[in-house]
Amino acid sequence: HDAPGGPVSRAVIVGMLWLGAATVAAPCARAQGSPSATSVASASATTPLQRVISLHVRDLALRDALDRVAVLGRVRFSYAADVLPLDRPVTYHADSVTVGAVLMTLLEGIAVRPVPSGGDQIVLAPFTRVTAAPTLPVTAVPLDRVVITGSADGRSTRGLPIALEVIEGRSADDAGYTSMASVLDASVPGLWMWGATPATPLARYGSIRGASSFGVSSPKVYVDGIEVANPLLVTDFDAASLERIEVIRGPQGAALHGADAISGVLNLVTRTEGSGPNAARLRVRSTTGVANTAFSPQDAFWQQYAIAVRGGDAARAAQLGVTAGTVGALYPGADAGYVRANGSARWITGNTSFRLTGRFLTERLGAGSNPFLTDSALAIGDSGVLNPTVQTQAQSVTQYTLGATLRSAGSERWTHQFVAGVDGYSLSNVTNELTPFPSVTDSVLRASSGRADRYSVRASSVARVPFTAQSHGTWTLALEHSALRESSPVPTFRGPGGVVRPVPGIEPVQWLTNTGVAGQGDLAFRDRLFLIAGVRVERSDAYVNDARYTTLPLLGAAVVTDYGKTTLKWRASYGRGMRAPRTANRLSVQGGLRAVATATAAITSLAPEEQAGIEGGFDLYVGQHFSLQATAFDQRATGLIQQVAVPDTGRLGRRFLSFQYQNVGAIDNRGIELAAKAQAGRLALHGTLSVTDSRVQQLAARYTGDLREGDRMLGVPRVTTSADVRWNARRWSMTVGATRASDWIEYDRVELARAYANFDGDFVRLAGAELRGYWRKYDGVTRLRAGVTRELWASTTLTLTGENLLDVQRGEPDNATIVPGRTVLLGLRAAIR
Repeated sequence: HDAPGGPVSRAVIVGMLWLGAATVAAPCARAQGSPSATSVASASATTPLQRVISLHVRDLALRDALDRVAVLGRVRFSYAADVLPLDRPVTYHADSVTVGAVLMTLLEGIAVRPVPSGGDQIVLAPFTRVTAAPTLPVTAVPLDRVVITGSADGRSTRGLPIALEVIEGRSADDAGYTSMASVLDASVPGLWMWGATPATPLARYGSIRGASSFGVSSPKVYVDGIEVANPLLVTDFDAASLERIEVIRGPQGAALHGADAISGVLNLVTRTEGSGPNAARLRVRSTTGVANTAFSPQDAFWQQYAIAVRGGDAARAAQLGVTAGTVGALYPGADAGYVRANGSARWITGNTSFRLTGRFLTERLGAGSNPFLTDSALAIGDSGVLNPTVQTQAQSVTQYTLGATLRSAGSERWTHQFVAGVDGYSLSNVTNELTPFPSVTDSVLRASSGRADRYSVRASSVARVPFTAQSHGTWTLALEHSALRESSPVPTFRGPGGVVRPVPGIEPVQWLTNTGVAGQGDLAFRDRLFLIAGVRVERSDAYVNDARYTTLPLLGAAVVTDYGKTTLKWRASYGRGMRAPRTANRLSVQGGLRAVATATAAITSLAPEEQAGIEGGFDLYVGQHFSLQATAFDQRATGLIQQVAVPDTGRLGRRFLSFQYQNVGAIDNRGIELAAKAQAGRLALHGTLSVTDSRVQQLAARYTGDLREGDRMLGVPRVTTSADVRWNARRWSMTVGATRASDWIEYDRVELARAYANFDGDFVRLAGAELRGYWRKYDGVTRLRAGVTRELWASTTLTLTGENLLDVQRGEPDNATIVPGRTVLLGLRAAIR
């Protein structure tokens, strides 16, 4: 899509030169985060434990450190992933030492020991009895774990001053989560995502610490560090293919991740480990069930089939998974079908690692006819006369991601990383559910079609300077460039003589580029006091006025104290994030803010959306048995953009309703978040609680919508909570969980649609302050789920899962939306070694 010398080509060239220069300039004798290039294995060693290597790693995840040892020592490791703290950071510096000596240091404090098992294989065997029960999904984890979100090179959470949640993919898979909404609502306080509906494939976030936009509010989403073109399209995932999900809430992540990280960052990290000597190389799964529905002659049949292949070793590994499924109609015509695939591969050599990532998804949703909107299914024709219409074309969405990550550590102090990738999507007839009026009421609102591709490259260099044995400074410099190519069908009108002509001034294709430079300094004193200061300066073409440059700062501090097996961290931070008016969400889904020569002053003067503020709290860990995180936040969002309904006059003098983008004003988001985990033997508990006050504090001078100062923001639940109980036995496990959102204000969309369809020629009563008459309070919705797994025989497991057991089919987020009722799923999964 890019001509020679275009924005993407220039960015790739700059990134490659950055990485090449950094790698050549740094000495290659030793590696931070990777083994020395001069490390050798002694071929004459009697056992693999006696082979001699040289290893230099600093703050590297145990998982990756074991892979380095395997490559250098030419050995193979066999271990149970649920026995080792694979995310724990380790540091080791030594030349010409045996593999056994290295392992004794890396595994210090862990109840395993290396045992030769013939040939080049080493078993990391437990020396205390460990049951074969599956991993607990809510096991408390130590404060020390390596994450990649919130840093340029991956670092321990011990020194991070921001609230960050990590959801293990294995735990989500064992618990039977089948959607992004269910796992995020149950695991992340302060974030609420409404469940999927057959009306639209778009994600709908009720709250991410309050409101950061209207309709298009979402975190900035990455897949293995590759930025997703449209985060609202990421609504589903295959938990079995994920290593973990890392979530930052609030604008603190914008200083490193840049534009669109105004409300947070979500990074999906896929699995890349090899099959290993005893691991499963092939996994298959089959799941079928039914979902209750009160709006169709028969219940909706649900089926899903998946297969995953994995192979390789510590040095080279690859995996590929394919999933296909269908969901029956919740109401006539509202069925769905999908196919998704994901794959990854990695290579580890000397002082570098290389990783490839890919995903593909195609989804089709039937048009359907919502029974609550049937009487209001009217649309305005070209002549301005109301004509009855029913949508007959199915919706379809296709998404893909392809990217690569190259990491090089040329010395103990320097780490360089280069990430390049492309993520794209195409839409056809996708309904727009992001306005007060249901899309079925107007054909203009439901004709979202087109495609977009986002090309992104990021280069970073991280230097670590030790002061003393326990004090050091880390300096980060990063350069990032992305280019969004968006194309949509050009709107047409019927001119003289019945000739169809394109609307003048609208370009079918447009490019939006963003370039950012970020610098950050981290200071750690005696492994107890941590200070962070960073800033990102970026230039974006996505603004609609003369402003092009923004500055995104981050300031933070953390104090960590250890009391034996108890660790307490106090943290506080300030951040600022921005979202430009022209985003992929608004361009492709809402069909607005394109390059129109006749654009109104209200559009061309739109200010960007901005959120800034502080958060503070503490993290308490009592060994592996209990943890508690508490966070309070106070953030102000300004310039939030809303599609405001305004009366207009057609060519024949008939009045109709159109939509205009307007800045609302200032919104204050305040609240508290709590998350607790406890484990006692086979019993594990997990709970979250969030209380949010999102309120209008000041209105923009030109705003003509229905909000007033002091109003609560629409669609934001005041309280969200979750609770999860899991019992793990030797060959079976049971989970019971509940999530609840309560107390929010939203439109009565059924009455609003009826009023639109039966108007009396005066749309004034459906615009401005008159819309407040259609506000209503929603008390809340509780989702109850339960699941049981039973191991039938070796590597074969039977699962029984029940979703929405209270059978609530309406009420979230409004009274026009229908969701699957009580759903019972029976599954069988098997692994072949």
